[in-house]
Amino acid sequence: MLQSLVEMIKCRRRIAMKQKKINNLIIDYIFNNYDKETPIFTKDIYQKYSEISRSTIRSILSRLVKENNIVRIAEGIYSLPNYDCAIGTIAISNNEIINKKYIRNDGKIFGYRTGISFANKLGLTTQTAGVDSIISNCVANKKREVKLNKTRVIVNSPRVEVTANNYKLLQILDLLNDYTSFSEINLEEGASTIFKYLEGVNLERKEVEKIVNSYPREAQVNFYKIRCQDAITSKY
Repeated sequence: MLQSLVEMIKCRRRIAMKQKKINNLIIDYIFNNYDKETPIFTKDIYQKYSEISRSTIRSILSRLVKENNIVRIAEGIYSLPNYDCAIGTIAISNNEIINKKYIRNDGKIFGYRTGISFANKLGLTTQTAGVDSIISNCVANKKREVKLNKTRVIVNSPRVEVTANNYKLLQILDLLNDYTSFSEINLEEGASTIFKYLEGVNLERKEVEKIVNSYPREAQVNFYKIRCQDAITSKY
């Protein structure tokens, strides 16, 4: 009986030590790899420590929030606390979170902005987007609405996987697929702006054709109508 009790105590100690080790591992990772302006995504921690159960990681993050060591921004998104004596807590910008979660992170590009906001960026419209529209590899569903504080974001899955080499071409094809809705400027007049944006895109001819063919007919017709293929510095 006494021996069983001793073994049980030893077992509990081993479990406690293992839990403490896991806690320290996650905590050290967070504080050594993130600054106050960088969002912390639970999915990144899941990937980094796939051998640790997700429920354990969530419990550790929840405890860190309660202890005011990190701040919960939204589901699956945290940050280190950033406090200024003059203005109080400083929140990470929604734009920074959106960029890192859906567009680019660690030198990798896996998404892009589209729709009115993209047309506005090119100077093809004076309209402003009420809702940010993004295409990203990081969504399983075809369409997903995300809310960050008061910001609404619509995230769609891509027709073609987004890469650093093709994302500009995909943006232009999205634009050309419904050009008159996105721009008040005549397509022929807007062509020079589109060509300039495509400068530096370097894709094989077959790859360009494959991507273009994955889009609806309107995008294809407009693409070849203004000869966008001539703007691409590929092996055409």
